[in-house]
Order: sequence, then C-alpha cells, then structure tokens
Amino acid sequence: MWAIATLKGISFVVFIFYLAMAILKIAMGMYADLSAIGSIGYYSLFVCIIGSARIFGPQVVSHFAESDHPYGYKKYGSLITFFVALMFVLFGLEILKTLITTASSDGYSGYYPFVFGTVLFTIILDILILKIKKEDISPAKNDMFNTSLIETDLLLSIIVAGILISGTIYPLAELLVVFLIVAFLFKECASIIVESSNTLCDACMLDENAVCRIVNSIDGVEDCYRVRAHGVSQSLFVDLHVKVMSDMHIRDSQRLVARIENDLKRSFRGVSDVFVYIEPYN
Repeated sequence: MWAIATLKGISFVVFIFYLAMAILKIAMGMYADLSAIGSIGYYSLFVCIIGSARIFGPQVVSHFAESDHPYGYKKYGSLITFFVALMFVLFGLEILKTLITTASSDGYSGYYPFVFGTVLFTIILDILILKIKKEDISPAKNDMFNTSLIETDLLLSIIVAGILISGTIYPLAELLVVFLIVAFLFKECASIIVESSNTLCDACMLDENAVCRIVNSIDGVEDCYRVRAHGVSQSLFVDLHVKVMSDMHIRDSQRLVARIENDLKRSFRGVSDVFVYIEPYN
C-alpha cells in the first residue's frame, strides 16, 4: 500500500522538506561557487536517496515471487543500494579532484544572510527529525531516515554554520570542511557497500547460537545445529536441523515445527520463512 499513512516514523512531509533543502544547498553551492555548502547538500541528498530506497524499495519488490525467483526480488533492492553507494564514492572522489580549483574566496559576503539562513534551517530540521525519532514509540524502525546519518548531517551543518558566523568562508577552512564531509560520506558508503555485499553473497544474517538457544528451549527438541539464515533484513529465510526422539509421532513433529517457526518469527524481526529438518536423536 502506497498511502502516506503507511509510512512509519518520520512523516512524508518532513522528508519532502529535507529533500528540498538538499537540492537548495546543492544549487546554492553551484551558483555561489561554495564547495562546502554544495558538498553538504550532496550529503543530504545521499541521506534522502538511501532513505527512499529503504522505504520504497521493499514495497516495490516485496509482492513479486515466481518459479524463477522463489525468494522474490528483494535482493535487487540491496543491489541498487550497492550501486548508489558506489556512485557516491565516485562522486566524492570527483569532488576531491576538483576541490582546489573550485574552493571559494572570501568575497561572497553578499550571499551570507541567505546562505547562513539555509544552513540554520537545516540544523533545525535535523534536530526536529531526531526529536521525532526519539519520541517515536512504534516498534517499526524501518522509517525514511537513519539516525546516524542525520546526526552526521547535523554535525556537518553546525561546523559550516560556525564558519559562516564570521561572515565569510576562507579557502583553507572550506577545504577542511569539504574533506570532512567527503570523509563522512565515504564512511557511510563503505558501511552500506559491506552490508549490501553480505546480503548479496548470502552471509548468515542471524547468530547461530542465539537461534539454537531459543530452539533448544522448546519441549521435544533434543538438539539444534547447522543454522543458515539468508536474505535481506526485512525478509529472512532460515533453515536449521533439529534432532528429536525417534519415536515422536508425525503429528507431534508438525506441531513442533510450527512452534519453532512462531518462536523464531517472534524473537527475530524480519524472519519471513523457516524450514526445519527433522532428524532422529538416536
């Protein structure tokens, strides 16, 4: 369902404002030749794109499954996120490449009130988003904004605002700010690339000991081992081996499998399917 009301956490209206501010900062940086403002605008745009992929990506592909793709198409979301992060890494390298030639001088004071007002509004918007996220008691955390990304954007905006208080941006200060912004961008992109790569390469997404601890606590289970969990965080497929007494009736084993599936889905968020291999204990 695509209704705005289904979006968890931050409202869609706040997201639109955030996206508009990102585009405004990029345009301002290009028009006034301010690398620091433009770079922080690109970082904000990065936050928006990742947030959009987190919300709308699973909704687009979650309803499709067929014989050729029995697990659905959700990994394509991770593939798209991987290439988005890679694109921003290359873009960050381009920023560093042209940084010295595009660094602004200290003669743009005519832009100061509007520039400072935009950065100040961005700081207020970041604080508002973090406040709403902190007060949100909903168990769903799959909202449009990642807390760490917003905190980083807030920190960078405060640094830029501090430089702007003097009424100008000095070339060396702007160089340092842009380097800092690109460094944070590379850090977040690296984290996303690693996470997406683990998903695409079927890395185990759950702790085997934690799973076995829950399964072994169920009456009738003698041993649990060889746990495998793959998929995306919103849709995990788990299979495991369970040993039971050899004289267990097939109807009891079916109830046991249902109990294991329900307990794992209740204990681990995102588990969508559980396959249990029943084996005799003796």
